[in-house]
Amino acid sequence: MAESRSGHVAPLQRELYREPAAFDAMVVREAPRVERLAGRLMLWRGDIDDVVQEVFVQAWSQRDKFRGDCPVSTWLGGITINVCRRLRRRQRLWNLFLANSYPRQLAFDRNDQSEIAAKEQLLHALEQLRQADRELLVLRWLEGRSISDIALMTGIRVKAAEVRLTRARARLKKILGPDND
Repeated sequence: MAESRSGHVAPLQRELYREPAAFDAMVVREAPRVERLAGRLMLWRGDIDDVVQEVFVQAWSQRDKFRGDCPVSTWLGGITINVCRRLRRRQRLWNLFLANSYPRQLAFDRNDQSEIAAKEQLLHALEQLRQADRELLVLRWLEGRSISDIALMTGIRVKAAEVRLTRARARLKKILGPDND
């Protein structure tokens, strides 16, 4: 199933996503992108496979809501954000209940200690941000999404996305300190 260069799905092609075989093909094509976004939003925790599975379960159950007025990747990105939000909320509540946190397992190349330290510092700084700030930074700087895609995926206006992204970046810089400009 071909999408246009802009990533939008033609109306007749959109209908094909309601067919199991076409949906399966879309899952195969989009799963790596969903997995990468989920990993970045969840800060590379071990729950990524569960998130990806839940995203596609929800996509299948909500396939009638997909109108084709945005790229499939944007639609799936919005679902991924919502699944990650719910999972992070559950994790925070569980951690409060147990009064301790899960050990973080980082999936980094262990060869370059300075790179590992920098990535761990960035992950620690991202964890200190609000979920909404983290989502915006991940979508823009790690996923390379446009502001309009970010607005669609997060359910806010384009101008609000621009302003919030600027503020989130400033908060991240403040956490990282003056040596990390």
